[in-house]
Amino acid sequence: MDATRDGYRLLLEGMERVGPLIREALAREVVLATWGSGEQEAVMTAAAGAQLAAAVAGWSRAVTAARVVFPGAVLGGDDVPAMLRDLLTGTARQRLARHHAPRQVEPGHIREALDRVGGFVAEHGWTALARYYLVISLHEDLNALAYYGRMSEAAFLWGTLHRPWSALNLGPQLRRYRQAGLVRRVADAPAPALELTSRGHVVLERLRAVLDAAGETAWRANLQREVLLVDGTDYDRALYRVFPESDAFLEAFCRQLPLPAGAQVLEVAAGAGRLTFDAGLAGRVAAAGGRLVAVESLAPLRERLEAKRRIRGAAGLDVVAGEAERLPFPDGSFDLVVSAAPHAFADLGRAVGEMVRVSRSGGSVHLANPQGDAGAVPLVAVWFRPLARLAERAGSPGAERPGLPPGRLAEALRQAGLRAVRVRTVPGRVRAADAAAFLTVALRSGHLTRSLLARMPVQERQDLLRRLVAEGRRLAAVTPAAEQEAAVVREMVCGRRP
Repeated sequence: MDATRDGYRLLLEGMERVGPLIREALAREVVLATWGSGEQEAVMTAAAGAQLAAAVAGWSRAVTAARVVFPGAVLGGDDVPAMLRDLLTGTARQRLARHHAPRQVEPGHIREALDRVGGFVAEHGWTALARYYLVISLHEDLNALAYYGRMSEAAFLWGTLHRPWSALNLGPQLRRYRQAGLVRRVADAPAPALELTSRGHVVLERLRAVLDAAGETAWRANLQREVLLVDGTDYDRALYRVFPESDAFLEAFCRQLPLPAGAQVLEVAAGAGRLTFDAGLAGRVAAAGGRLVAVESLAPLRERLEAKRRIRGAAGLDVVAGEAERLPFPDGSFDLVVSAAPHAFADLGRAVGEMVRVSRSGGSVHLANPQGDAGAVPLVAVWFRPLARLAERAGSPGAERPGLPPGRLAEALRQAGLRAVRVRTVPGRVRAADAAAFLTVALRSGHLTRSLLARMPVQERQDLLRRLVAEGRRLAAVTPAAEQEAAVVREMVCGRRP
């Protein structure tokens, strides 16, 4: 018992040192769980399963020989193959869900996972991999107990509510958690049940702080949005169903952009090219004799951009992989930096800071919010009451409103140091009659996945989304048409770099 307590004490004392390991693992896309993989899990072929089993057996011998100590005892027994199996399976399935259309894990996906996990181990060692695994899995277990308050011991042991990606029985982990004073059995429950102790709540809060600081919270939330788009959801159609004037708004935004001769222009979060091609940005830049760089983090969306470029023959356009929060360009590279998808940024402030960094002195940054505040619809106020209650319970009241609130973009530009910040407001309409489309635009791909939904247990998040679709359809059938839509204010915001 003392060794286990000491192990978790050492874990907490060294928690800040785990942050860089988490960031490195996520950068390599080495993950424990397919948090954003949607409701349909990828199936592993027999050949891929055999390859995975062989790799786990070989690496287990290497870990055992290395006598990895964490926490408080030599890592051995069933812990080693379980850790390796979960990490390799999660990494393979996450890559498949994020970057590919097929829903089967093939041997090639396992090889890619071996390369990614192996690269992390080559640089940081087996102990670092175990430390990363323990922190993430400990958070998943404690977070689920905190969310439900009480959980049946059977559901916890098999992870049916919070670890659907793993077939591991959590009996050994539960023994360690109880020995460390994090979890206790509920004495007055009719069937065996578990809950967190006060010490468990303290440890969970510390874990959340470390994961937030390491960017893991934003990463997992953004992954949910990305997988939604990669899975083939017709986001543009859903957006038009919810914001029917969005195309005209983007065309107006494009027309007012300042484009001097030879302008060097960067578009951030270009997606599949709604602003780039459909609204005419690429054509305007080409007509000015300039160069346009379209940055998009998702490979499938970049492929759609490239396909449009081949069809339309756009000159002076480069499509580049990159994230808004880490733009792959030197300081002062562009005369004009634009984005029509600030609602998609994982971290608005950091993304705007990057856009300012890569703009030249005297250059400008322009943002458009084609959606507006979708929470203004009367039907939505009733529909999202469960989210409001969840937000209050999570300590983030107000997070249930979908969409960026008015003034938020201008505030971000000013905080990033831009001068002469100007806001142009354009009236529009938002409609919530199509429940599935509304949830796609305003919830599943919106900012709520960056806060409220990101920390929900996997099964509960999926069940909640299904319940919301069903409830939205029911409400639409009994709610007057006038209460299913509302006027919204959409914004075009710009600022100049000193």
